[in-house]
Amino acid sequence: MLREMRALSRQNLTFVITTRRIINAPSSDFTIRNIRLTCLSSDEASNLLLSKVHSEETRQTLSQTTKMVSLCGCVPLALCIVGSLLSDYKEDRLIRSLEKEPLDVLQDDEISVESAIKTSFDLLSQTEQEALAIMSVFPGSFDSDAAETVIAAGIDTGAQPIVRILRSLKNRSLVEQPSSCRYKIHQLIQAFAKKIGQTEASPQVLRQEIVACSHFISRLADNANMYWSKDKCKESIEAFNEDRHNFEYFLQFYVHAMKTRNVDLLQTSTRRFLDDFPQKCMYLEMCLLPSFYILILEGLLTNFDRESQPVHTVEHLCLLGHEIRKVGNQTQYKDLMKQAKLVYAGNYTEFETNGLSRVYFFNSYARFLSVLLPRSSELVIKAYEIALKLCRRKLNEHPETAATLIFIGRHQKSIVHLLEAMDLFRHCLGEHLMTAPGHKAIADFYFAHGNITADLDKSFAHYGEALAMMEKLGVAATRKAF
Repeated sequence: MLREMRALSRQNLTFVITTRRIINAPSSDFTIRNIRLTCLSSDEASNLLLSKVHSEETRQTLSQTTKMVSLCGCVPLALCIVGSLLSDYKEDRLIRSLEKEPLDVLQDDEISVESAIKTSFDLLSQTEQEALAIMSVFPGSFDSDAAETVIAAGIDTGAQPIVRILRSLKNRSLVEQPSSCRYKIHQLIQAFAKKIGQTEASPQVLRQEIVACSHFISRLADNANMYWSKDKCKESIEAFNEDRHNFEYFLQFYVHAMKTRNVDLLQTSTRRFLDDFPQKCMYLEMCLLPSFYILILEGLLTNFDRESQPVHTVEHLCLLGHEIRKVGNQTQYKDLMKQAKLVYAGNYTEFETNGLSRVYFFNSYARFLSVLLPRSSELVIKAYEIALKLCRRKLNEHPETAATLIFIGRHQKSIVHLLEAMDLFRHCLGEHLMTAPGHKAIADFYFAHGNITADLDKSFAHYGEALAMMEKLGVAATRKAF
């Protein structure tokens, strides 16, 4: 019929058809152009919300329009409902309700965001419905690997492959695709999917959240291993940043799961995460905000038994102590390092097969002695020398060996140690956030202790190398720059 109407109008008639899914009907004489309706821009959303506030007096008192727009996800229907509700609810109360139970708030008489979503949801196959509920465990966008991991672990995909499920959900606008192989569920659809999951399959959804956690903890371990590979520093940090929201969310989830001992599905990822744990945490230190990193370390520390897991306990105490020292809490720092020394001394044999952990303890303890006993240089040097001997014997060509050489070179004002460290950093890591400070350490030495013009030139050359490397790595303006 549509084709006939077009023909009779001599192709001057165009139809606009609204549908909940993408349709394709190719024909030589009938062209269909799909136009996906996206969310409004922030400005458009704000204007729409305010246009539904009928009281001029109320409009003038609003101070959190941007937050309400964000909580509505820039969806026109939600904005219209919230705008009309502002005549009955105070702004703060409405925001609290939107944060807690958005779908319960976003309904007005016969209009309901939940009903609109449910109409599309009911048209899905059971497999698609379950997949949508399962993918609601992600706090933001996620890639196809993460989606496949949680879906495959939760439902039988024999009749409908995962790629087809994702394409179907995308065609129905229940899943967005912000970029190639990345997906995202709108926050209101996510709230609906979580509500369905909690009421109809709560144990299954909880299990899939643990599966998702295991997936991202394993990826975190992979990213950290990449970080300590030659010329892979920038790539590993970019990989973290792309899924930052997932890594941060599931790190917190992981800490909580460890506390509740709900770890059966996390055993493999835990082993990978705790292997060479100091290096995993040095990677996290570069990626996370200091306050959040400390929060994670504090949470993990409570999960280890000092009797059965002394190595990881000492690692945690030293790592946490290092961060506490940087924020200036000397009392807590001293307490943590004293605890580390006691656990190490009482479990000396446990460290015989853990070279990295042992070296990290002595480097941490040497730094502690330099703070506790600033005039006892011999004790500090002795601790660093023990660490270096262990490096030669246990680690050999390793980034921690280079770091130990830097510590000794700075403390003893030894350019020989600093140059050896730089050679090792270049060999092991290439262009890296550890190599750049190595350049700076050499530059500092020549600047402070050089006595000829050539030394000053060397200093400026190494400063330039450090700055150029940091800029190339994309972190020139971060807290770790120098």
